[in-house]
Amino acid sequence: MSDDLRLKKANANKYIDKLIKAVSNKYDIRIQKDNEIKIGDGSIRNSVVGNFYIKIGAGMRTMNKDSSKYIEDVDFLKCICAIYHEKQHIVQDCGKFYDSCPDEDIIMMSTRRLASQTNTSYYAKSSRYYNDLSEIDAEYVAIANTYDYIKEKFPKTNADYLISKMINDKIKNQPHYFISGHFETCDNILDAFSEHYEEVQRTPVDYYVFPRSPISNSDDDCMKFMKYCENNNLSPRFKDVQKVVDKFNNTTEPHEKDLLVASITCYIHPEIPYEKAYPCLKDIDLSPKAIFGMELPNFPDYFPYRFIEPLPIDKIKERVK
Repeated sequence: MSDDLRLKKANANKYIDKLIKAVSNKYDIRIQKDNEIKIGDGSIRNSVVGNFYIKIGAGMRTMNKDSSKYIEDVDFLKCICAIYHEKQHIVQDCGKFYDSCPDEDIIMMSTRRLASQTNTSYYAKSSRYYNDLSEIDAEYVAIANTYDYIKEKFPKTNADYLISKMINDKIKNQPHYFISGHFETCDNILDAFSEHYEEVQRTPVDYYVFPRSPISNSDDDCMKFMKYCENNNLSPRFKDVQKVVDKFNNTTEPHEKDLLVASITCYIHPEIPYEKAYPCLKDIDLSPKAIFGMELPNFPDYFPYRFIEPLPIDKIKERVK
């Protein structure tokens, strides 16, 4: 079996374009190659305020040592993997999160996704991306799909060698990649992802706390709200604000922290119909009274929109109709 794909750039793009067309038609979404995005990376608008639109990094390199201009196998495979990765987010948002009888795994994944909805620091800070359940799931499925893709489209090649080559490259060049080590088979890679997924479900969230400091434009919405609570002289009708502050900062159990952040997110964004965007959470009460144990004043009557802008209602209606 061959350890190389030996694809020229034109042929590689034909394979990628065919896969994009197949995935686009199946899921009724737009997928666009973008050479400005790092190879293997992707972006998707799949929140409660946008339609489904995927961009994939596709700037594949040629092998400098080869005068025939074959592209780097790793670059091609990263592009294929990115398509499957972003596709899985569609499956999550339109499949898993719409489960009317969700299991604990789906509830934990969707709660964390909701908590990250308008809170970029919660999602990205301290390598949170690589500890996000929906991202681990998407990468796991993408690797498995890419492995099957190699075996189907290039049956004379060594699929385990090629998939391992791609993952070992990601581990080497992406700080804090989902898994670490050196791999030689797809099964070992997927086992490592399963172990990482279970570990993340138990990993304390001890980084998402706020200091006593002025509100900054770089703060995400939840952080702005919590800083406003602590830094301002509040009226007697919200005299228990310190209890909210303390519970938020002192909670590190991962799912409980997700619930706290999701509760604040829905409180400061009452325009988010989370029961429709995440139907699997329809039986979970995310009100501050249920999650923090106390009522909060109606927003924005007390906490002004000058700090937190509402999300566009028309885009939300388009997403959850």
